[in-house]
Amino acid sequence: VKAFVICKVQSLIDKRDIKWLPYVLEKGRLEIKDYHDWWVCEKLLKRKRIVFRVIGNKEVGMGHIYRALTLAHENTDHEVIFVCDKESHLVVDKIAGHEYLLEVFEEVGIVDAIIGLTPDLVVNDILDTKKEYVEKLQSNNIKVVNFEDLGPGATIADITFNELFDEVLLKGSNIRWGNQYSFLRYEFDGAQKQTFLPEVKNILITFGGSDVSGLTKKTLEAIIPFCAENDINIHVVVGSGFTQRIDLARAIKDAEYKNIHLVSRTGVMSSIMEKVQIAISSNGRTVYELAHMNIPSIIIAQHERERTHLFSQEENGFFNLGIYEEKKTEQLVVEGVRKLCTDHDYRRKLFMAMDRFDFLPNKKIVFKEILGLINEE
Repeated sequence: VKAFVICKVQSLIDKRDIKWLPYVLEKGRLEIKDYHDWWVCEKLLKRKRIVFRVIGNKEVGMGHIYRALTLAHENTDHEVIFVCDKESHLVVDKIAGHEYLLEVFEEVGIVDAIIGLTPDLVVNDILDTKKEYVEKLQSNNIKVVNFEDLGPGATIADITFNELFDEVLLKGSNIRWGNQYSFLRYEFDGAQKQTFLPEVKNILITFGGSDVSGLTKKTLEAIIPFCAENDINIHVVVGSGFTQRIDLARAIKDAEYKNIHLVSRTGVMSSIMEKVQIAISSNGRTVYELAHMNIPSIIIAQHERERTHLFSQEENGFFNLGIYEEKKTEQLVVEGVRKLCTDHDYRRKLFMAMDRFDFLPNKKIVFKEILGLINEE
């Protein structure tokens, strides 16, 4: 008989009638015919379930989704489910829903819904977490990893990665601080870093996936006269959460200067950064991409939380203007662009400050530490 039965030893001892029923997998069906099939079956039975809970909307941007998606792409052994609230549904579904199973729940009761998925690990990329939320997950034997978390839950999670903060803001041996834990999206894996060019011919403007402050249009209009005078191409990149696309496109169309290129597709940032010599950006995760690609940049914080991100300093290759102030910041942007384009020694100094950074290995380091929580036997 080419079959066997797996049952409890006690059933044999008690001489109970053994029901000849197969072991049922949650999904799919396997037939073991050879050692290869056996290996596949073992692999599936050892697979754990990882839930990525993320947020993404015009207020908080798209960075949380992209960070979780980058980590999910590193995974080959375990099942992945994305979870979000209804407010984030459309954005998360557009970015991650076509690649991974996505579950959408009401904010009230979302912790119980996550527990109902029976995950082995929950990765939260939702900004500050509450202590009660993390404790409830852990009380159900779920490991918890948080990103960009300054809330009470950060200190009790199994691991919290605060890579955007270069100074310790909370006590806790479980919290990892600083840019050594920053990693890049997978599109940068094969990107060619910039070499120093004396002349600036291309400039990038990007303020994240949503840019709720409208800084893209404001900075663009401020630098057009200088770029037109010096024949500099302007590359403008906006994300899927950007809601002012019509106004921006109209401003570009009405501008007398025509060397302005607007891009709203995902997965193209690395190829555009391969072209540009300087950039204007907000103070989020993009600064690490710019540093990795050796692009001296003017940085503008969109809100108070971004002001706490201290990596974008001159010693790391950045011209930081602080938080946005109407009219004053536009003037400083023009002065900064002029300095970076005309003062070659200064731009070379910023370029060389960035040349030491390589964030590609960090992704595997972070993911290995995360998997260590569920691979412990």
